[in-house]
Amino acid sequence: PTSLDLCGFDIPKELDGQTLRPILANEKASVAAYAFTETTLPSYPKKGMPADGMGYSVTDGRFRYTECREVRTGALMGRELYDHADDPRETKNLAAGDAQHTMLPALSHALARQFTIRDGEPLRYEGPPEFLREAPGDSSPKNE
Repeated sequence: PTSLDLCGFDIPKELDGQTLRPILANEKASVAAYAFTETTLPSYPKKGMPADGMGYSVTDGRFRYTECREVRTGALMGRELYDHADDPRETKNLAAGDAQHTMLPALSHALARQFTIRDGEPLRYEGPPEFLREAPGDSSPKNE
């Protein structure tokens, strides 16, 4: 959407996402309350080897919350919560132990809403993105 907007084209309603033009014009502007990321665990599995888990993260600009889930079952393997205002190097996990931080429920809920599919089950890893797969007739390793 951003490229279309910057070029002066209409943004089709069926196109996912939204323009980031407000942020380009004003660095203090925001287009969403949260930003999300996901990654395989390990981050770069060897070619032909499945990932062991998935890491899903959400940030509100100050706090970052991450859940690591087992690929086959979706079982929670671990979770982390960091306050970047007080702990920019992420040395104190606020999700650990009994004294859990007050931000944990809101960020956990936002993460669950973002990374679910229609039947309510957690997303499952379904292999590497297309650009990491071998092209037809190409035997060179892309991810080893």
